[in-house]
Amino acid sequence: MLIPCIIRDHHQDFLKIAREECQVMPEDVAAAEAMNDPAYHKTLIEFDEKLKAVEEPCWTCDYLE
Repeated sequence: MLIPCIIRDHHQDFLKIAREECQVMPEDVAAAEAMNDPAYHKTLIEFDEKLKAVEEPCWTCDYLE
């Protein structure tokens, strides 16, 4: 609930779904460049890991306990 965006907040999951399960096609040149840029994906996945480290304790404490 605190990190709901699959594209930004769960990027590795998004890539798996987009590439393997749905075979998503980019809508324009910029989207194609992003989809084929390993550095772009690496940056988003690193962002996800940092965000999870910050948000998971809040989620556990405030929502699960």
